[in-house]
Amino acid sequence: MNTGGLDKLKEMVEAEFQAKFEAQREELRKHAKQHFFKIQEENRKMYNLRRRKPKLYRVGDLVAIKRT
Repeated sequence: MNTGGLDKLKEMVEAEFQAKFEAQREELRKHAKQHFFKIQEENRKMYNLRRRKPKLYRVGDLVAIKRT
């Protein structure tokens, strides 16, 4: 039985399927990365809204240190 043509066709279909799969996976990765950075920036903005400026101490200032 001659299956040389079928084997070649099968290889071509598998190669095309693999190329499509890799392209879709790369697109999903890019989308997830963009979404990750967007959420990270939103979290940074919300955190900084309620953040206080640090107290500046100078040499010679009297400070109390809490023991934890």
